[in-house]
Amino acid sequence: MVNLVLALGFTCYLIHFKPFLDRDYNTLQVINEISYLITSFHLIAFTDYNSDVDMKILAGWSMIFFSIANLVWPNLVILVQGMYPEIKESCKKKPTKEDLAEED
Repeated sequence: MVNLVLALGFTCYLIHFKPFLDRDYNTLQVINEISYLITSFHLIAFTDYNSDVDMKILAGWSMIFFSIANLVWPNLVILVQGMYPEIKESCKKKPTKEDLAEED
C-alpha cells in the first residue's frame, strides 16, 4: 500500500512541478509513472483480498500488457524523435554525383 501512495505522490509531483527542462522528457516521465501506478494497482489482485482465480489470471495478463506497452511505446517514441531530424534532412538533400561515386 505504501508503494501506491508513493507512486501517486511522485506522479502528482511530476505533473505539478515539471522538474525536467525538456517538455517531452517531463511527459515521458509522467507516462512511465502512471504506468507504474497502474501496474502497482494490479498487485492488489494477487493478494488474499481476491479469492477468484479467474480474476487473478485476468489481472496477470492485464499486468503483462501494461508492462510491455510501457516498455515499447515510450522507447519507440524516443527512437522516432531522435531519428526524425536526420531522416527529414536526408529526404531534403538530393544526392550529388560525388555521393553516388562514393557508394561505388
